[in-house]
Amino acid sequence: MNPHEMQYVDSLVNLATERFVERLVHHHGGAHAARGAFAAGQQGRASAAREAPLTRFVHAFFADAMLDNPAGACAVLQALADRAPPAAAVASTIGGSLVLAAQAAFGELVAFKAEEALDRACVFEGAR
Repeated sequence: MNPHEMQYVDSLVNLATERFVERLVHHHGGAHAARGAFAAGQQGRASAAREAPLTRFVHAFFADAMLDNPAGACAVLQALADRAPPAAAVASTIGGSLVLAAQAAFGELVAFKAEEALDRACVFEGAR
C-alpha cells in the first residue's frame, strides 16, 4: 500500500474517532459519563446495547465516506492488514463479506482510539 493511501485511511480512522467520541460525550452529558458507559459496553455489561451505536456509526461512516463497496472495503482491509482479523459476519456475496470485515476491523480500531480519546477528555474535563 502506498504511503498516501495509508495516510488517507489513518485520517479516516481519526475523523471517525473524533466524531464518535463527540457524539458519545454529547449523548451522555460529559466525558466522564461517556467513558463510563463506553467502558461498560466494552467489558460486556450491556454489550449489545453499547455495541449497536458503534456498529450503526461505522456503517453510516462507511456510507458517507463511500467505503461501503468492495473497493473501499479492500482499501481499509489493506491498510489494516497487520491487525488480527475481526469476527465478522458472512454476507451472501464476497463483496458483502469484504465490507462487513472492513467495517468490523475499522470499528475495533475506532473503539480502541475512542477509549483513549475519552480518557484524555476526562483528564482535561477534570482539570477545569
